[in-house]
Amino acid sequence: MNIKPLGANVSLMAPNARHIGFEPAQAAPSDFLEALSQSIRQGMDETNGDQLRSEQLNLQMATAPDSVNVHDVMIASEKAQMSLDLTRNVLQKAVAAYQALTNLR
Repeated sequence: MNIKPLGANVSLMAPNARHIGFEPAQAAPSDFLEALSQSIRQGMDETNGDQLRSEQLNLQMATAPDSVNVHDVMIASEKAQMSLDLTRNVLQKAVAAYQALTNLR
């Protein structure tokens, strides 16, 4: 096995691409906070997109009921609700983790 240290992280990899579980070594992100904020921003954008799609289908259902399937409206509504709940839970856990770290004094 090859051991390639990257700062405080040590990644282990199989020496040959034909071995099971072979994955090329990945470098740690140069700026962890930037990568984290980018992934959080992407998740928030997806949640916002789900909310907007649900709102659009609900409006279309109210103005032209024959142009949209009621199942599509309900699926979009539930997807938006689940996405919002997941985002809210992740945010609450992140805030709780931050508070726990700041109270370690």
